[in-house]
Amino acid sequence: MFYNPHFESSLSSWRTWGLDVLDFFARHPDQYNLIFARHVKLFEQWLRRRARLPRRFRSCPNFHIDLGSPASADMTYTRAADIYLGDVSSQVYEFLSDPRPCLFLNAHGVDWKQDPNYAQWHFGPVLENISRLGFALERATADHTSFKGIQESAFADTFSFTEEPSTVT
Repeated sequence: MFYNPHFESSLSSWRTWGLDVLDFFARHPDQYNLIFARHVKLFEQWLRRRARLPRRFRSCPNFHIDLGSPASADMTYTRAADIYLGDVSSQVYEFLSDPRPCLFLNAHGVDWKQDPNYAQWHFGPVLENISRLGFALERATADHTSFKGIQESAFADTFSFTEEPSTVT
């Protein structure tokens, strides 16, 4: 599982649900592994106030926490994870290089379906209530085939794999 909260508070699940997400995975060490590799800007405001990721998560045996190494930006984690969990992010496209289940977190109750800022949320189910995270993770995996086509199409529209050099006009 790759949890990737966005750094911009208006688009992020972190301030509202972030600790709930981490607590859920801490309570299920035999069921889930979690990669938490946040965006480098996620804790900027927190760090100015000397806040840190709570210590209780640092010793969770099923957690891999990366607070800013090169691996958090070089596709290491997007390639390793079996489920993408998070908000809007360009990293979801990297994750879709091999289409897999996605689960998006609507921590703000936003009306996202027609909003282009949330176009990625059509790549998997959208969780509206954090108390249903366990069920939503199971459904994201079970229902992945219904999202695989749109994931493949979005990836193909985003990346070009041809022998032709790209041209910029």
